[in-house]
Amino acid sequence: VLYSYWTRTPSCTSIPHLALDHFGDGLIFQTTWVGHRYEWRIIAPNDTTYHAFRNAIEAEIDDTTGVTFVRVGDAEETTPDDSSAALTGEQDAAVRAAVDHGYYETPREIETYELAERLGIPGSTLSYRLRRAEAKLAEAYVSER
Repeated sequence: VLYSYWTRTPSCTSIPHLALDHFGDGLIFQTTWVGHRYEWRIIAPNDTTYHAFRNAIEAEIDDTTGVTFVRVGDAEETTPDDSSAALTGEQDAAVRAAVDHGYYETPREIETYELAERLGIPGSTLSYRLRRAEAKLAEAYVSER
């Protein structure tokens, strides 16, 4: 575990610098090297809005390095009543990425293999996660009616 304190420098644009600009002090970052990319997780208070931060990253960093956003969601515990409809973290991330990239649009803006490539996972893995998530969501929807 490495803890660091970031201060903004005028000559460097990075994810921690942009996060500091948009969210202020007190964020927790998790950075992991996955395959051929870094994966950043930012833990922020519930009232944090990400839209301006995402726009800043797309404007300042995305053209040079390529950035994919996946919002995992709130870190809340599930109760026994809603555990059957709860998606795993991987399923949640897959569905959110699919929505963000237009997978569920008609016509599709991205195919499964393209989305999997962007996420750095095998297409079969993404397809499986989406199918399992869709099954859980459909079952929860039907059981509520």
